[in-house]
Parts: sequence; C-alpha cells; structure tokens
Amino acid sequence: MRIAVPTFALFAVLAGGCGSGVAGSVTEPARRSAQIEWNGQGADFGGLSGLLMAPDGMSLIAVSDKGLLIEADLIRHADGRLTGVHEKARHRLTAPDATVLFDKDADAESLAMLGDDLLISLERRNAIWRYDAIGAVPMDVAVPEGIATLQTNSGIEALTTTPQGAILAIPERSGALERPFPIYRLRDGVWDTNLSIPREPPFLPTDADVGPDGRLYVLERHFTGFSFRVQVRSFAMDPALMDGQLSDMRYDVPPVSDLDNAEGLDVWRDAQGQLRLTMISDDNFMFLQRTLITEYVLVPGD
Repeated sequence: MRIAVPTFALFAVLAGGCGSGVAGSVTEPARRSAQIEWNGQGADFGGLSGLLMAPDGMSLIAVSDKGLLIEADLIRHADGRLTGVHEKARHRLTAPDATVLFDKDADAESLAMLGDDLLISLERRNAIWRYDAIGAVPMDVAVPEGIATLQTNSGIEALTTTPQGAILAIPERSGALERPFPIYRLRDGVWDTNLSIPREPPFLPTDADVGPDGRLYVLERHFTGFSFRVQVRSFAMDPALMDGQLSDMRYDVPPVSDLDNAEGLDVWRDAQGQLRLTMISDDNFMFLQRTLITEYVLVPGD
C-alpha cells in the first residue's frame, strides 16, 4: 500500500531511533545483522513493496507499486553480512491480456514462488497473477469474492506459499480493530478463510513468508503520522494447516522505527544454518525516504 506521508513528518521518519520501545516483557530473539541503502538509478526506481530472496541469499527479486520488477545481486562479507546490492535487470509487469503496466494500474504488493512459477499480488486490482517466467504474460489466478471485493487500496498485501503447495493471502485490513486478519487459502483448487491471525492494533500487515522452519512470518507496519513503526510476528503452523486462528505467536522483531516504510519480507536459511529475515522498504518515491534492505539473524534456540 502506498502511504501518503506528509512532508512535515518525513524528518521524524528518518530520525527515528532503533530502540524497540515494546510494552511488556518482550525479549528480541533476532539480532540486526545489516542495513544498507539501495540507491537505484532513474525516476522509475523506488516504491519497492515485494521481495524474494534466492535460496543462497546472494540475489533478490523486488517489485514496485508502479509495476517494475528488478533483479539484483547481493554483495556479502565473508561472514555472510550484507554489504551491497548490484542491479542486474528490470522488467515491466504485463497483464494477462499482454498489456504492459505502468503507475497505479500496476500496484504490485507482494511476491511468492509456487514451484517454479512467480506469484504477484496486485492491490488495486484485487488480483493474483502467476508467471511461468520473469517478463512473461501471466495467468490470472481466480480469486474468491472476498478478495475481489476488498476495499480500495487495502487489498492483498501479503502473499506466500506453503511447502504443501497452498497459497496464503492476507489483506491489509480485517474490517474491525478486534477482528482477526483472515488468511485466504487456496489449496487443491479451493479457496477458504478457515485460518486467521490475531490483529494487534495499530499494526497492519505488509508482507508474509513461510520460513524454512515452517512458521508463518508476518511483517507489519504502523504509520503514526510522524514515523513508521515496524514489527515481525511469527506463528506456528501445523504442517497439515489445520483450521482455526494461529495463536502460537512470538515477536521475532519487536517494534522498531528505523526500517522506514518496510513492505517486503523474505525468510531464508544461510550456509551456516541460521534463519535470516530480510526486509525491504518502500520509499513512496519521496526524496526524503529511503529504499533500505535490512537483515536480521534469528538467534539459535529462541
């Protein structure tokens, strides 16, 4: 989702501290490994809302809310710490009718892999498209009425898949502060909303990923009007995806305020066997905001 950030608030966004400021006794089980700024070239660079990491963490795919898909290599220190990013290629998204998309018509929000195919959720269209190759013409994934009728600019923000081949899609809003976020689930060709995650106001989901450990990780953001607050919650999932609310929750990244407008998340395992959470921020194409790539390592045993 594109956030309308007042100019007067931008200084607070950039100057936000990195303390967690979490109410209650929450211990952070993840440690910050790196944060770099990605200074891409051209007026169409920015607004990156979806992120996919290669299994080895050495490259990524990102998509913007103006329909630009970017492939990039990552530069890492010998210890695995992220130190840089190098763009390789850009592609414009195409629609199922082969139309090349630009600006709001191409408001992509999240990326996921289903086998060898790339899935992209588009918020304003309330659609999910499936590409068998980057730059190809996609197939439209039929969505239920619940997704098709989501409110404008508050559609599917988080998209991921399970090892069993199910698609999980989470909208930005649940309809009421006390109402859990529904998880739209497509498995065996049938959609249902039998899964949900508890809502934690004022945070709203911006992306999700099922990690190599089988947990569902949900990136959430709150814009206060003066700064962004970002957190990552994770939920235990039964391999069979039994119905009900996912309530076994932990804070992998309690609220922090120096990730800018974090909108993309990928969870992967590095060569040392550690789980890493990589996030990317959407700069809203505003010169005082930044495209940040931030990485956390989950501490073993937590």
